[in-house]
Amino acid sequence: MTLAAWASMLILFPHLLCVNTASALPLLAAWLLFRERHLPEGAAARLARRQLVVSLIALVVGMLLGGVLVGLLMFEADSPLMEIFRRLPSIRYAFIASELAFSAICVALAIPFCRPDRPTSRPRRWSVAALAVLSSTNLLYHFPALFVALSHLASQGVPAEIVFDAATLRELRFDPYVVMLGLHHVVAALATAGGWLMFDAAFTARQRLELTETSSAATVRLGAWWVLLPSLLQGLVGLLVLTRLPAAEQQALMGEDLLATSLFAVSLLGYFVLLQGAAHAAFGGVTRKGVLRTLLLLGGVIFVMTLTVDRLRRQHTGTPRPPVAVLPAEEIRGLP
Repeated sequence: MTLAAWASMLILFPHLLCVNTASALPLLAAWLLFRERHLPEGAAARLARRQLVVSLIALVVGMLLGGVLVGLLMFEADSPLMEIFRRLPSIRYAFIASELAFSAICVALAIPFCRPDRPTSRPRRWSVAALAVLSSTNLLYHFPALFVALSHLASQGVPAEIVFDAATLRELRFDPYVVMLGLHHVVAALATAGGWLMFDAAFTARQRLELTETSSAATVRLGAWWVLLPSLLQGLVGLLVLTRLPAAEQQALMGEDLLATSLFAVSLLGYFVLLQGAAHAAFGGVTRKGVLRTLLLLGGVIFVMTLTVDRLRRQHTGTPRPPVAVLPAEEIRGLP
């Protein structure tokens, strides 16, 4: 592997953490406002405001890291993914920028509605909820499926006749294999947001927002449920994804590639221990040590799975995969 490849692999992990947090944390912020009566006066609004600010920062950092990742692809010889990025029309990049700006504006507009100096009225609560849903669904709908589809196509090899217009990209995004992988990223984003709330409630918000021990523990439990339930769903989706992998990649995970098998085994072990820790916290076993262990497991599982997927992608690029539903340029132009 080249130095650029190693750098890409290491930068991909914080990039995923940032975009996951930016995508799902606004939903958690809105949910906190609906639980206002369970927290000290003004604490729910302060917590919600903090989550919105963090999600906005994470979106900006994630965008910057994404730009760095694309830049590093230029140093990888004959990168199929870089070829796709070069062939994307400029209007696609304008569309991506507009969608990112839309989500950022929605979050920025929601922040002033979180007023800790007064009880949150129903109109302000629902305004935050609407803006949070717009921001999160915009990011979760457009970006996981799009980049999974492009990466999947790059691993197959990019046919010269394909034109990357709206019709082609739509076909790519709704391919069943891509949909499953995209859903896998969506539930990972929800779990990451829950992990951040656990950390915030247990280690920082309690002192800064003067939360009582009881209200801090209740907020940690809420975050733990947001880790536990999406993680359970992620396991089921992961099984479906495994059944759709090419035979060569399945065999690599089952022992033919020692490194890939080891990484996969470590990630599975971490996943089951993560479920146990999240369930323990969700059902009331809240300790700072337990929260820290759960967060380290969550980050560790994401990191090791990122290494596993990267290993498979680099070792098996060009391996026949479930076909992506793309049409040649002549057929696309003939569509009604």
